[in-house]
Amino acid sequence: MVEEVLPVVDYRQLVFTIPRRLRKFFLFDRSLYGDLCRAAYASTRDYLRRLAPRGFPRLKKAVPVMIASPQSFGDLLISHPHCHALVSLGLFSPDGIFCRMEDVDFSGLEELFRERFFKIMVRKGKITEEIVDDMERWPHSGFNINWQRRVRAEDRKELEGLLCYMERAPVSLRRLTYRAADGMVHYRSTKFHPRLGIDHQLLTPLEFLALLTPHVLLRYEVTIRTYGALSTTFGKKVGWIDDPPVKEPPPQSVAQLGSPAAAEAAAEVSTSLPGDPKVHTGAAITRGRRSRRRKKRAMSSCASAGATGRG
Repeated sequence: MVEEVLPVVDYRQLVFTIPRRLRKFFLFDRSLYGDLCRAAYASTRDYLRRLAPRGFPRLKKAVPVMIASPQSFGDLLISHPHCHALVSLGLFSPDGIFCRMEDVDFSGLEELFRERFFKIMVRKGKITEEIVDDMERWPHSGFNINWQRRVRAEDRKELEGLLCYMERAPVSLRRLTYRAADGMVHYRSTKFHPRLGIDHQLLTPLEFLALLTPHVLLRYEVTIRTYGALSTTFGKKVGWIDDPPVKEPPPQSVAQLGSPAAAEAAAEVSTSLPGDPKVHTGAAITRGRRSRRRKKRAMSSCASAGATGRG
């Protein structure tokens, strides 16, 4: 992946987590992991587009490089659906020009991700609008996005290590011990679990298998997903299939986004109202799309009625 696919640009690790109230649905429907990754990518893409400098050409079609890896487990094999993602600090135009965004503040991304994920869960019948309204009144939403880790473009070894961490197995054999004397399985954690109040699990073999079973992948289940500039369609357009920019940085746009502008734009995104013409939230964008679809259907109905009358 590092030597043949990923462009030489700066990256940021994003970890998307959801409230415990929504995690139980993943135990019975593993397709939700794909929905979680798609919601994470679409929210991140839209957020970066809003922060990008307005002088960047074809901004509405610009996309980042993003790799998403859904995970179902926590440190002690407790069910904990979340998504690890690696995203480029910048956008690629449809012709492969890179707009570098030096220091992006991702604190406003949580709201976009929350709205998009709620809509997915409602559409799939997992929750109702009443549940969404109730959860939106929580003082703490339960959603969280960690974006503290940054990988520099020249540090390809660290990038490879991060990708290996994203694809790790649910069980570490170094922390697993079978005690033959009493027939118990001892599994150690790397840190103290604040909610459970423990740093290890002492289980019977059957209990250990019961904890492990929900993390077993289904046949043909995808464990790592590529989006944006890593898609095959984008790669064919810009010639990255045969010659990806993995040795030297890709051509960059004159329009760049530095730290002050990024902070100012992030503040604008997080404080603007849905009706603000400068910045639109995901809900406002969705309402606009629905309005346009209704107008098209109305126009189509009028045209059909006119054709029938003329006949």
